[in-house]
Amino acid sequence: MIKRILSRTIKEEEWPIWRLPLVFFIGFIIAGVLFYGLYFAPSLSFWRGLDYSPSDKTHAIKLEVGGTLFAVPANYTRNAAGRRAGHHKQIELHALLPSLSGYQEKTQSSFLRVDESSPLLIISIREVSRELPNERRFEALYKPYLDAANGTIENDLQSYHFGADTPYAGKELLRTNAALYICDSAGKPSATCETRFDLGRSAEVSYLFKRHYLKDWRAIDGNIKDLIKSFRSATRTAN
Repeated sequence: MIKRILSRTIKEEEWPIWRLPLVFFIGFIIAGVLFYGLYFAPSLSFWRGLDYSPSDKTHAIKLEVGGTLFAVPANYTRNAAGRRAGHHKQIELHALLPSLSGYQEKTQSSFLRVDESSPLLIISIREVSRELPNERRFEALYKPYLDAANGTIENDLQSYHFGADTPYAGKELLRTNAALYICDSAGKPSATCETRFDLGRSAEVSYLFKRHYLKDWRAIDGNIKDLIKSFRSATRTAN
Protein backbone atom coordinates (compact mmCIF):
# COMPACT_ATOMS: atom_id res chain seq x y z
CA MET A 1 0.00 0.00 0.00
CA ILE A 2 2.81 2.40 0.95
CA LYS A 3 4.60 1.54 -2.28
CA ARG A 4 1.43 2.21 -4.26
CA ILE A 5 0.97 5.64 -2.64
CA LEU A 6 4.61 6.67 -3.02
CA SER A 7 4.81 5.36 -6.57
CA ARG A 8 2.70 8.32 -7.65
CA THR A 9 5.60 10.67 -6.81
CA ILE A 10 8.64 8.37 -6.90
CA LYS A 11 9.67 6.61 -10.09
CA GLU A 12 10.00 2.87 -10.01
CA GLU A 13 13.72 2.96 -10.73
CA GLU A 14 14.28 5.03 -7.58
CA TRP A 15 13.33 2.12 -5.33
CA PRO A 16 14.03 0.15 -3.10
CA ILE A 17 11.64 1.70 -0.62
CA TRP A 18 14.03 1.27 2.38
CA ARG A 19 16.02 4.26 1.17
CA LEU A 20 13.31 6.66 2.32
CA PRO A 21 13.27 5.72 6.03
CA LEU A 22 17.07 5.54 5.90
CA VAL A 23 17.17 9.17 4.74
CA PHE A 24 14.79 10.16 7.56
CA PHE A 25 16.91 8.27 10.10
CA ILE A 26 20.16 9.90 8.95
CA GLY A 27 18.47 13.32 9.03
CA PHE A 28 17.29 12.67 12.58
CA ILE A 29 20.82 11.74 13.69
CA ILE A 30 22.32 14.84 12.06
CA ALA A 31 19.67 17.09 13.65
CA GLY A 32 20.40 15.54 17.06
CA VAL A 33 24.13 16.09 16.70
CA LEU A 34 23.61 19.71 15.66
CA PHE A 35 21.23 20.32 18.57
CA TYR A 36 23.73 18.87 21.04
CA GLY A 37 26.57 20.85 19.49
CA LEU A 38 24.69 24.14 19.71
CA TYR A 39 23.31 23.78 23.22
CA PHE A 40 25.54 21.41 25.18
CA ALA A 41 28.96 21.08 23.59
CA PRO A 42 31.83 23.34 24.75
CA SER A 43 31.99 26.72 23.03
CA LEU A 44 34.78 27.96 20.78
CA SER A 45 36.07 30.13 23.63
CA PHE A 46 36.38 26.98 25.75
CA TRP A 47 38.56 25.26 23.16
CA ARG A 48 40.66 28.41 22.85
CA GLY A 49 41.16 28.45 26.62
CA LEU A 50 39.42 31.80 27.11
CA ASP A 51 36.67 30.70 29.50
CA TYR A 52 37.12 31.46 33.19
CA SER A 53 39.23 28.63 34.56
CA PRO A 54 41.36 29.58 37.59
CA SER A 55 44.20 27.52 38.99
CA ASP A 56 45.57 27.23 42.52
CA LYS A 57 49.01 26.18 41.26
CA THR A 58 51.85 28.57 42.05
CA HIS A 59 54.53 27.64 39.53
CA ALA A 60 55.68 30.53 37.34
CA ILE A 61 54.76 30.71 33.65
CA LYS A 62 56.96 32.66 31.26
CA LEU A 63 54.87 35.02 29.14
CA GLU A 64 55.63 37.81 26.69
CA VAL A 65 53.29 40.68 25.86
CA GLY A 66 54.34 43.55 23.62
CA GLY A 67 58.00 42.62 23.92
CA THR A 68 57.85 42.65 27.74
CA LEU A 69 58.66 39.42 29.58
CA PHE A 70 56.81 38.19 32.68
CA ALA A 71 57.00 35.17 34.97
CA VAL A 72 53.46 34.95 36.35
CA PRO A 73 52.39 32.44 39.02
CA ALA A 74 49.64 30.22 37.60
CA ASN A 75 47.20 31.17 40.35
CA TYR A 76 47.11 34.75 39.06
CA THR A 77 45.83 33.69 35.61
CA ARG A 78 42.09 33.71 34.88
CA ASN A 79 42.00 31.12 32.09
CA ALA A 80 43.92 28.28 30.47
CA ALA A 81 45.14 30.48 27.61
CA GLY A 82 47.00 32.64 30.12
CA ARG A 83 48.89 29.56 31.32
CA ARG A 84 50.39 28.83 27.91
CA ALA A 85 54.00 29.96 27.90
CA GLY A 86 55.14 32.19 25.05
CA HIS A 87 53.95 35.29 23.21
CA HIS A 88 50.47 36.74 23.85
CA LYS A 89 48.66 39.78 22.54
CA GLN A 90 46.74 39.96 25.82
CA ILE A 91 46.61 38.13 29.14
CA GLU A 92 44.06 38.41 31.96
CA LEU A 93 45.04 38.10 35.60
CA HIS A 94 43.16 38.36 38.89
CA ALA A 95 43.87 38.97 42.56
CA LEU A 96 42.08 39.93 45.76
CA LEU A 97 42.22 43.31 47.45
CA PRO A 98 43.86 44.57 49.54
CA SER A 99 46.78 42.11 49.60
CA LEU A 100 46.66 41.24 45.87
CA SER A 101 46.81 37.55 46.72
CA GLY A 102 46.34 34.99 43.93
CA TYR A 103 43.65 32.33 43.61
CA GLN A 104 43.41 29.58 46.22
CA GLU A 105 40.74 26.97 46.81
CA LYS A 106 39.96 28.45 50.23
CA THR A 107 39.32 31.89 48.65
CA GLN A 108 37.33 30.58 45.66
CA SER A 109 34.09 32.22 46.83
CA SER A 110 35.77 35.64 47.04
CA PHE A 111 36.89 35.36 43.41
CA LEU A 112 33.28 34.71 42.37
CA ARG A 113 31.72 37.63 44.23
CA VAL A 114 30.04 40.36 42.16
CA ASP A 115 28.54 42.54 44.92
CA GLU A 116 29.56 46.17 45.40
CA SER A 117 32.21 45.31 48.01
CA SER A 118 33.71 42.38 46.10
CA PRO A 119 37.50 42.35 46.59
CA LEU A 120 38.11 40.96 43.10
CA LEU A 121 40.65 42.86 41.02
CA ILE A 122 40.99 42.04 37.31
CA ILE A 123 44.23 42.96 35.56
CA SER A 124 44.73 42.94 31.79
CA ILE A 125 48.10 43.28 30.06
CA ARG A 126 47.90 43.83 26.33
CA GLU A 127 50.05 44.68 23.37
CA VAL A 128 49.67 48.23 21.99
CA SER A 129 51.13 50.02 19.00
CA ARG A 130 52.08 53.18 20.89
CA GLU A 131 52.24 54.53 24.42
CA LEU A 132 49.57 56.99 25.55
CA PRO A 133 50.29 58.84 28.83
CA ASN A 134 47.38 59.87 31.03
CA GLU A 135 47.39 63.51 29.95
CA ARG A 136 47.27 62.63 26.26
CA ARG A 137 44.62 59.99 26.93
CA PHE A 138 42.51 62.57 28.76
CA GLU A 139 42.81 65.18 26.01
CA ALA A 140 42.32 62.81 23.06
CA LEU A 141 39.86 60.21 24.28
CA TYR A 142 37.75 61.67 27.07
CA LYS A 143 37.73 65.47 27.13
CA PRO A 144 35.54 65.85 24.00
CA TYR A 145 32.76 63.91 25.75
CA LEU A 146 32.76 65.74 29.08
CA ASP A 147 30.10 68.14 30.31
CA ALA A 148 31.21 71.77 30.48
CA ALA A 149 30.89 71.88 34.26
CA ASN A 150 33.28 69.94 36.47
CA GLY A 151 32.18 67.98 39.47
CA THR A 152 33.52 67.85 42.99
CA ILE A 153 36.74 66.58 44.51
CA GLU A 154 36.41 62.95 45.63
CA ASN A 155 39.25 61.13 47.37
CA ASP A 156 41.63 63.82 46.10
CA LEU A 157 40.47 63.13 42.54
CA GLN A 158 38.80 65.76 40.38
CA SER A 159 35.46 64.46 39.17
CA TYR A 160 34.13 65.07 35.64
CA HIS A 161 30.77 64.01 34.22
CA PHE A 162 30.19 62.66 30.72
CA GLY A 163 27.35 63.91 28.55
CA ALA A 164 24.16 61.83 28.41
CA ASP A 165 24.47 61.30 24.64
CA THR A 166 28.11 60.16 24.65
CA PRO A 167 29.64 56.64 24.56
CA TYR A 168 30.52 57.10 28.26
CA ALA A 169 27.03 58.02 29.44
CA GLY A 170 26.43 56.85 33.01
CA LYS A 171 30.11 57.06 33.89
CA GLU A 172 32.40 59.57 35.56
CA LEU A 173 36.03 60.47 35.03
CA LEU A 174 38.17 61.07 38.12
CA ARG A 175 41.74 62.26 37.77
CA THR A 176 44.86 63.84 39.16
CA ASN A 177 48.11 64.51 37.35
CA ALA A 178 49.21 60.99 38.24
CA ALA A 179 46.01 58.96 37.85
CA LEU A 180 42.89 58.74 35.69
CA TYR A 181 39.89 56.52 36.45
CA ILE A 182 36.72 55.82 34.48
CA CYS A 183 34.03 54.80 36.99
CA ASP A 184 30.38 53.83 36.90
CA SER A 185 28.23 56.49 38.52
CA ALA A 186 28.24 56.19 42.31
CA GLY A 187 24.54 55.21 42.47
CA LYS A 188 24.88 52.26 40.09
CA PRO A 189 24.74 48.83 41.77
CA SER A 190 28.16 47.13 41.94
CA ALA A 191 29.80 50.16 40.34
CA THR A 192 33.34 49.59 39.05
CA CYS A 193 36.38 51.74 38.28
CA GLU A 194 39.02 51.14 35.65
CA THR A 195 42.37 52.73 34.87
CA ARG A 196 45.44 51.92 32.80
CA PHE A 197 49.11 52.76 32.49
CA ASP A 198 51.83 52.18 29.93
CA LEU A 199 54.42 49.49 30.36
CA GLY A 200 57.22 50.52 28.05
CA ARG A 201 56.35 51.57 24.50
CA SER A 202 54.40 48.53 23.35
CA ALA A 203 52.48 47.15 26.35
CA GLU A 204 49.71 48.51 28.55
CA VAL A 205 48.27 47.43 31.90
CA SER A 206 44.64 48.07 32.82
CA TYR A 207 42.86 47.02 36.00
CA LEU A 208 39.27 46.96 37.18
CA PHE A 209 37.89 46.99 40.74
CA LYS A 210 34.73 47.95 42.60
CA ARG A 211 34.19 51.66 43.20
CA HIS A 212 33.75 50.79 46.86
CA TYR A 213 37.57 50.67 47.04
CA LEU A 214 38.23 53.96 45.23
CA LYS A 215 39.17 55.62 48.52
CA ASP A 216 42.26 53.38 48.52
CA TRP A 217 43.28 54.20 44.95
CA ARG A 218 46.82 55.28 45.86
CA ALA A 219 47.62 52.04 47.68
CA ILE A 220 45.94 49.91 45.00
CA ASP A 221 47.82 51.62 42.17
CA GLY A 222 51.16 51.38 43.94
CA ASN A 223 50.64 47.73 44.89
CA ILE A 224 49.64 46.74 41.35
CA LYS A 225 52.70 48.42 39.88
CA ASP A 226 54.86 46.62 42.42
CA LEU A 227 53.14 43.32 41.54
CA ILE A 228 53.75 43.79 37.81
CA LYS A 229 57.35 44.76 38.56
CA SER A 230 57.78 41.53 40.54
CA PHE A 231 56.45 39.50 37.60
CA ARG A 232 59.02 41.14 35.34
CA SER A 233 61.88 40.67 37.79
CA ALA A 234 60.99 37.01 38.28
CA THR A 235 61.86 36.24 34.65
CA ARG A 236 65.53 36.21 35.65
CA THR A 237 65.06 33.31 38.05
CA ALA A 238 62.12 31.37 36.54
CA ASN A 239 62.95 28.01 34.93
